[in-house]
Amino acid sequence: MGNSKQDTPYYNPQRLYSLTLRLMGEQILYRMYGRGFVHRLYIYMGPQKQRDYSTGLTGGLRYEQEIDFCDTRSLYWGVDAARNIYDGDSVNGLSIDIGYRVRF
Repeated sequence: MGNSKQDTPYYNPQRLYSLTLRLMGEQILYRMYGRGFVHRLYIYMGPQKQRDYSTGLTGGLRYEQEIDFCDTRSLYWGVDAARNIYDGDSVNGLSIDIGYRVRF
């Protein structure tokens, strides 16, 4: 048994298959005694198949920067431009995020 549009008012496909290839390039701009500053570029794309719809191509770009304060704590921010497919329609999106990482 699968999901249906009657179950929920939001995107809830019955069957969804996707495969994504993601490439990431990273450059270390500064690194000394556990502190550092890096930036990264992600490129990703792949096919997506939803039940009752044709296969479409999804993908996007992401640029990110990260400051390491020490070996265990860092602050990052990034912007992501992506193309997604919902019920056969392609939707372009832009997101901006910021986060704080704590490593153990």
